[in-house]
Amino acid sequence: MREKTLTLSVVIPTYNEETYIGKCLDAIAAQTEMPDEVIIVDNNSIDKTVEIAEKYDFVTVLKEKEQGVRFARNKGFNAAKSNLIGRIDADTRLSSDWCAQVRTFFSNNPSITAATGSNVYYDLPLAKKDRNLVLDRMLRRLVYGIGGMPLLYGSNMALRVEAWNRIADEVCMDGLLYEDYDVSIHLFEHGFQIAYDKHMVARLSARRLDDRPAEFIKNMNLHTKTFALHGQKNRIASISRLGYLSVYPALKVMLRLYDEDKGRISLKKAARKRSARPDASHY
Repeated sequence: MREKTLTLSVVIPTYNEETYIGKCLDAIAAQTEMPDEVIIVDNNSIDKTVEIAEKYDFVTVLKEKEQGVRFARNKGFNAAKSNLIGRIDADTRLSSDWCAQVRTFFSNNPSITAATGSNVYYDLPLAKKDRNLVLDRMLRRLVYGIGGMPLLYGSNMALRVEAWNRIADEVCMDGLLYEDYDVSIHLFEHGFQIAYDKHMVARLSARRLDDRPAEFIKNMNLHTKTFALHGQKNRIASISRLGYLSVYPALKVMLRLYDEDKGRISLKKAARKRSARPDASHY
């Protein structure tokens, strides 16, 4: 049975994102159906993130002084006024029908509590004409077939506000872990269902590959560490960890060489100074 029209709030935690936030918000402005509200939660940025965000009349900017994406996320989620809460990152560029698709998916699937979608990297080869979207969908079918119910990814996810209200006081605020996986775990513990909708497409930056090898490995280990901290194991988390670690060297080189604007490998691109990514020490 199809539900009534659902409202949608999009929450974006930010910390020093002046390089990315403009294109993120441009993609929201280009939606075929606009969200009912867009909440940016600034987490102590010292660059022009807030200045850029305030140029968009559909954006509400909130401040969160406690450093860490979990605190910024909670601030935005708790302030959301809609039936559905969408969550993306500042480097996410939503497909033009993302908001419409989120509303349609949850309306058509009243038993589903949360959903994640297809993620493709716009600054890696095969990005042109979304050729890597086919690869992403194929890999997800394989991984979910082996590992079971999907996990939420903070770059491209949505959940019902009543589910968030149920777990808001339970999510972990201490320890080094993936906060989006943590949300997934707490939803699972209440018997809520998470689904994958291939039509919820988000384009992301692969900038984490710019981390030093030791930092990247430490970060990838959080796939399994997050579940271990809850006394659990998860096949999808294990597969994801091994998959990212195995392709890291090759993708790191590709990121350095791929020219997003030209859609091809460029030696000149490798010589350009790259913008610093946000502090990765807080999750």
